[in-house]
Amino acid sequence: MCKLNLNSINHLGCANERNQYEMASKDSDHPSTQFEALIRDQPEIAIGLLRGLVRIIRTTDERLIELTTMGAMARVCQEQLRLAQRDERTGAWMIASLPTQKDLAGWAGTTRETVARTLSQLARDGIVRRAGRTLRIHNPAQLEAAITRLGSTAASTTRTEP
Repeated sequence: MCKLNLNSINHLGCANERNQYEMASKDSDHPSTQFEALIRDQPEIAIGLLRGLVRIIRTTDERLIELTTMGAMARVCQEQLRLAQRDERTGAWMIASLPTQKDLAGWAGTTRETVARTLSQLARDGIVRRAGRTLRIHNPAQLEAAITRLGSTAASTTRTEP
């Protein structure tokens, strides 16, 4: 594995990759050359790309903070808040197509069993109700309170209307 050399970041820092880059630079039909020309000629595309990358970095930072500062059940609740959307017709907060417990566990960095236990506890507490693949959140503030109660030290996020 080669190490990143900051002095040659334009060439990706690795001899093998640098050779590929140099070869691609000579080939005007190579996708990387076409991409470079596109962002050079159309700065609005470069700005859009940078905004997208910043969004990815911020999301990754938030998730890393959650993973290191929140308990597993609190992370499951946080993921539910992240997935919830307001139903235009009823005004209720819901997850119309609830992902599988396995998927939720992967996103929250926990086990499927913890997801099942959290969903059951929230249902017993009257915070959520599940009907098939739909999860209805009766009051997002109660779900945020559950995050705090379950051991969160991270700031909660309340969904608000645009």
